[in-house]
Order: sequence, then structure tokens, then C-alpha cells
Amino acid sequence: MTRYLLYITVFLLTTSCSLNDLEPTQTQAFMKFYGEDGNTRARDLARLADGYLLLGVNTGRDGSISSLLIKTDLQGNRLWAVQLPNIDGKALAVTANGYFIVGDSINSNNLPAAMALIKTDTEGNNRQYTNLSGLRGSAILAAASGEIIVSGYQNDGDSIFLAGYTSDLTQSWGPQKWGTSNTQRITFGNMLEAGNGDIIWATGNQEAGNNYSISAMITPADNTQHRGQLDDLFPGMTVLSQTGGLAKAPIGAMITQTIRLADTGKTAVALAMFSTSGSIAPVGEPLVFSEAGNDVYGNAAITASDGSIVVLGYTDKRVDGNGARTDYDLYVRKTGTTGFTRIIGGTGNETGSALVQATDGGLVILATMTNTNDVDLMMLVKLTREGKLTNE
Repeated sequence: MTRYLLYITVFLLTTSCSLNDLEPTQTQAFMKFYGEDGNTRARDLARLADGYLLLGVNTGRDGSISSLLIKTDLQGNRLWAVQLPNIDGKALAVTANGYFIVGDSINSNNLPAAMALIKTDTEGNNRQYTNLSGLRGSAILAAASGEIIVSGYQNDGDSIFLAGYTSDLTQSWGPQKWGTSNTQRITFGNMLEAGNGDIIWATGNQEAGNNYSISAMITPADNTQHRGQLDDLFPGMTVLSQTGGLAKAPIGAMITQTIRLADTGKTAVALAMFSTSGSIAPVGEPLVFSEAGNDVYGNAAITASDGSIVVLGYTDKRVDGNGARTDYDLYVRKTGTTGFTRIIGGTGNETGSALVQATDGGLVILATMTNTNDVDLMMLVKLTREGKLTNE
């Protein structure tokens, strides 16, 4: 417990807060930490009617890997937690009668063995399990039809796939596979559903020379043909990652990615929007968010209730007394007339993974914090609708 309190004190001084600003009874802003023995890294986040559902992955001191599913109340206080041994969970979906997790099962050599799909009830109990051999799980979608749809890729990266399941984990179709010669493809960690039930998903493509490009697809469920595919969503830009964020946009959908700026050599967040009704097509030029003289990395974005866009990532902007870069801090950027940029961090590294908007308009962020003892913890941060960490 000592290490948590020490870190919180340093963190709050950095952001001009005090411990009194973050009493657990307040709902506008809070900061909470979660972890098990070893290192716990953040993966996915969902908003519930009475709290939040967090997914992380824990690497024990003995090297064992397990997923950690945590439910909190609206103030971020832990209500219950369950561990799923030998499961590397990547994403989660919420339904009225339970929670679903997709990821990879881990073999005795601590290596991915198969795509794993797990269902729990709303208390994390009565767990069911199924898998697909030779595949890796990336994203999951609870469709309006009641079907559970998963996406992922082959172990060798040559193909991507979609598969459908009933709510009791009976496979209803798939896996439908698509491959591209001489290209390794990895599916993004989230999917969307179009109004007609089609699936909106994305891949990062690694080509010769470690060059990356990003593609978006719209695919009818249980179909071997895409209704539309849009390649090279960031034309003329140097894309730095095979994965990124996919979310609903003010018009259509949008993909978050990290790029390298040609003029400065620094990294920046790029946001590409595309239409999802009718033919799939770009909507304007990609938006670019940068910080002068600093690297910024993008992991996720959402469209807020006021129509603005909120980008989540991390940056190396904070420096020590000698002007040297020290570590990574959370980076939150909101567009529009109520927009702001917030950089939040302490003496360790803080890297954002997922965010949702709270019912009161605030922002809830799931991140990984690496403290000065090199221990990873999951961190849940709620900002006010103005982007503040204090309840002013």
C-alpha cells in the first residue's frame, strides 16, 4: 500500500491537485489504481449503468499470464475482480445477461495457442469458454441481433478473420478469412456495427521494408465479400503502428493512428474519418494533433455527446530540471468550442488505452501506470467535462 500512496502524492502535485480533491464520494473526478501480484496492464474499458468494467492482463512474478476483469462503481471503487488463468484478454463486450472477452489462450510455454472467447455472468461467475485453433483474437462486438462477433488474425499474420457466435458460445458461422500476399495483417482491437448490421473493422498492414498502411472494411455478417474496403487511410503519411483505435465519428467512423511528421521528425496523432453508409469513402483529410517539440502517440478516440472528438494517447512532453525528457504522460485532446489539451502524469509512465464518456459529460480513461519500481498497475482516471482532475 505504501507505494500506491507515495505515487498518488507525486502524481497529484504534478497536476496541481491535493488528496482532498479526490475523495471517493465525489463523482466528477477521481483516480484509482488496480493490480495483482506482478504487473497488470490495461486493455479495455466499458461503461455500465452502475459503474465501469475494466479488462487488464496480469503477468505474475513466475511469468504466468492471466486476464483480470474488474467491476467498479461510478466512483471507481472496486466491487469485484476475477482472474482468468492462461488467458491474454484483448477486448470485452457487454450484454444484458453477461460479459464477453476475446483474446488468446496461453500454452505451457507462455505463448499464444488459440483464439479464446469467454463469457461470464454479470458478477464475473458461471464462466464459459471456447476457442479457435491457430488464430489470434483481437476484437469483439455484441451485435443488435444478439450475435457475438469476433475478429482477429492467423498466428502467422497472413490472414484476418471474422466469426459469429450465439450468446451461449455456439459458433454460428465462420471463421471467414481474407488474406493478402506478401502482407502481414493485424486487426484493430475494436469493431462497430453499421445501421444495417454490417460489421465495420480495420487492419494494420505491414508490407516490405516495415512500411505500414491502414485499411477499413465494411463486411456483412457471415459473408465472404466485403461491401466496401478503403485502403491507405493516411496517404502520404509515415504510419508507425499496425494497430490503432476505431470509433464512431460525427460522420461515419474514424481511425486513430500515430504518424511521424516529415518536417520535424516528431510523432503526432492522426485521425482519419470515412463514411459507412452507401459506399465507403474518406471524409475530408486526416486531422493531425501535435505538440511543438514533443512526441505524441495516439491510441483511441471517441465522439463526445456535444459532437466534439476526444483523442487519447500519451506524450513525452514533461521534462526534468535540466530540460531532458523523463517519461510518458497521458495526453487528452478535445476539439470544438469546449476543447482542451490535458497532459496528466507523475514520476512514472502513464499510457492511455481506452476512454468512454460518463453520463455527467466527464471523461473516464483506462491507462497503464508504470511506477518508479518498474511495476505496472491499471489506472482509472475520471476528468470533469472541462477536462479537470479536480472538482472545482
